[in-house]
Amino acid sequence: MRMGDTEEVNRILSSLQNIADVEGAAVITRNGTLMTSSLPQDVDGQKFAAMTASLVGASETVAALLKSFMKRAIIEVERGKLLALGAGPKTILVVLLNDRADIESLLKEIEAHRKDIMKIFK
Repeated sequence: MRMGDTEEVNRILSSLQNIADVEGAAVITRNGTLMTSSLPQDVDGQKFAAMTASLVGASETVAALLKSFMKRAIIEVERGKLLALGAGPKTILVVLLNDRADIESLLKEIEAHRKDIMKIFK
């Protein structure tokens, strides 16, 4: 990722942080490398990226078996929700939401940020 791209993606992640109920976000590669993030301090970014990429890969495989396309992966945990969306052929946008978040009401804003990231990684 070029320096200017890194700054732009960080700006987008910072903007995501300003959305109510967003606790953090990351851009990762599909093979599990953390590119950049604004994750909570108690989250190990490298492990998080690796496990999320595995989750997305498995979800895409299941979707293909169903002759469909995965739109997004949503994992709900006690602490909140994880939303993973493709953000280009080699990248994934992951957004952490608190437990009060209503994903459906936030999707339009999150999608706009995803599209901005996709422009960088097309």
